Amino acid sequence: MVKATRREEIKSALICQLKGMNRDNLHNSDLVEDYMSFWDDKVTLRKDVVKRGRKVSKYDSRGQKQTVNNESIDQIIKVNAQMLAILKTLGLDDVDNAEEEDESKLKKMMSDE
Repeated sequence: MVKATRREEIKSALICQLKGMNRDNLHNSDLVEDYMSFWDDKVTLRKDVVKRGRKVSKYDSRGQKQTVNNESIDQIIKVNAQMLAILKTLGLDDVDNAEEEDESKLKKMMSDE
């Protein structure tokens, strides 16, 4: 038996909860797919932060090197907000506080700099 990936576990849990609420229709299934797409984006953004760090170097219009915040951190926060909005629309806003905790950690990380 193949072990389910974290992605599969999350998607399955969302669908199972919708079925339990008798709300497993095409519209909600599409929202679950949107949620999972955002989840994929968040994983990619997190990998970028791990790879490049919280601060990155870039060159401005004058060709001078600058150290700036990694844009992926801001994008993670925005993606996470969309994910939470989808959960709320599905009526699953109290499903798992892990997403909210992730957002809090990221905001704290930004304020510590």
